[in-house]
Amino acid sequence: MKTSNNQIENKFNELVKLSGLENTAKCISYLAIDYAPVYGGRRLVMVRKENGGHFGAFGQSSCCTRMKPGEFYLYLCGLCEGIENNISKNKSRENIA
Repeated sequence: MKTSNNQIENKFNELVKLSGLENTAKCISYLAIDYAPVYGGRRLVMVRKENGGHFGAFGQSSCCTRMKPGEFYLYLCGLCEGIENNISKNKSRENIA
């Protein structure tokens, strides 16, 4: 099944909300999708608000692997699942203490 741009955008928005890395007036850096089909597709980047410079979202170099739509969507799904899992584990630890 083909992954649509709308699916990717919705999952990206979910990731941004979960991570708290939104493009707001107070933020220093925010998450963005860097799309360049000539270079192989999409990648997730962190953009510095002060100068527009961008780098790998989670510590990779700015030349991290670009992905096709289906791969990128699954990558975003995995990141969202990981964050949600971490949040739920932290909540259960708070309930124990």
